Amino acid sequence: MSTKYKTIVSNNALITVKGSLADEDGVQVPFNFSLTCTRMGATELKQRLGGGEALMQEVLQEVTKGWQKQTLVLDQDGKPAEFNGESFTSLLEIAGMAAVCFNAYMKGQAATEKN
Repeated sequence: MSTKYKTIVSNNALITVKGSLADEDGVQVPFNFSLTCTRMGATELKQRLGGGEALMQEVLQEVTKGWQKQTLVLDQDGKPAEFNGESFTSLLEIAGMAAVCFNAYMKGQAATEKN
């Protein structure tokens, strides 16, 4: 990144993650939560991409600083777990979740065209 110029884009982004998981009866149960993430510049993203799901998890663990309204990972009392490295790893261990979160991150932190 250039040291001569500074962009006015916030270094953080609130990323909405939406999807669904099948329950024991095969019924799709929706989920919707937010991740607070640090943005990664285009050059850094390009350098980091090229791997599989393990790379997605690595990038997500590096950039994610918190979550809101997460209900998929529960603590011992059955309440939604507070965000920390271990609880976030548990979330990413749900099959396919790293890809869903990573795709949401890529979309949510990027510039978009106004309709």
